[in-house]
Amino acid sequence: MSWKIYSLRFSNQEQVEIASALLQGEGFEYFEEKYNHLDAYFPNDIPTTLSNDSITELLRPFGLLSLELHFLEDKNWNEEWERDYPEVRIDDFCIVRAPFHPPSNGGFEHEIEIHPRMAFGTGHHSTTAGVIRLMRSIDFKGKKVLDMGAGTAVLGILAEKLGASELLAIDIDEWAFNNGVDNLKVNNCTHSQYQMGGVELLIQVSYFDVVIANINRNILLEQMEAYSNVAKGVSDLLLSGFYDVDRDIIEREAAKYNWHSLRFHEEKQWIALHLRRS
Repeated sequence: MSWKIYSLRFSNQEQVEIASALLQGEGFEYFEEKYNHLDAYFPNDIPTTLSNDSITELLRPFGLLSLELHFLEDKNWNEEWERDYPEVRIDDFCIVRAPFHPPSNGGFEHEIEIHPRMAFGTGHHSTTAGVIRLMRSIDFKGKKVLDMGAGTAVLGILAEKLGASELLAIDIDEWAFNNGVDNLKVNNCTHSQYQMGGVELLIQVSYFDVVIANINRNILLEQMEAYSNVAKGVSDLLLSGFYDVDRDIIEREAAKYNWHSLRFHEEKQWIALHLRRS
């Protein structure tokens, strides 16, 4: 498939997140976010009335500074993705590999096999890798874990490998859901389940010892109360999907529900944050 790529520049990251939500409703299928920048992909073979002018008009009220249109040639993008998909190595703690990589044969405490399929959360993004690093310092043995915005389920898989007795993974995206279900099976996760949906699913669940949410700044702020309502009194909260400039506002919102920051990991301006409530 060939693609139109709209490269969009904004004045702040919040505007990027708003733009990606708006464009998803216009038929865009894939997004790549950078700091204050968004690449939005639209299939070139699907008829559309969208134009540079109409997109500019749609996004100008939300801080659009510039727009450039590029085209990607027709090729097997799954094949390209697999060819360029490297292993993710987190020190000697964890390796995340695809099925076309050979097994590590030792050298890592945990090995996870992920079928990429371009779903978010493969471990390559700084947010996912940052949460993996923070998970090393948490005792998961016998714990019930919630993974919101689970993507490929790599974080939930690691939680079970670390001893979690029960995992609930949730994602609103059908592509991520199907990919995550497959990955749980591939990694022999027998104490895990994956549900497709959003925060509304938390109404019908019991309490968790660890809550993981790797989504984005706005959703984390909006859903903080919901995470807190399903967390046990003494519990851990792992948050990511936001930049260093937003860490203070995330911590302030979490403090309203008695979460206190313990540590964080920063990579390429992305933050992974570990909080605890006791």
